[in-house]
Amino acid sequence: MDHQDDRTRRGNGGGTERGRAASSGAVPYGVSDSRAPDYRAIAQQFASLSAAAARQARATGDDELERLAQRLDTCADAILDDLDRERTRLSA
Repeated sequence: MDHQDDRTRRGNGGGTERGRAASSGAVPYGVSDSRAPDYRAIAQQFASLSAAAARQARATGDDELERLAQRLDTCADAILDDLDRERTRLSA
């Protein structure tokens, strides 16, 4: 079984698998049971993906992967900045 087949079987591929996962009560990453997204967890995941992409880019010299790593890092920072700004605004 190749990697693509494995990904499809876990529900990240075709629409029927995705539909079954949603109807079975599966909760997407970064979403709590209350269905409100956990933006801090999403930002942490972006940062983790950024670090992995940066390592791979350094190992392979892939400029596109390096740009992806930078973009993921920028997105993670923006999410965390927005969360901090909102927390500051609410506490004032």
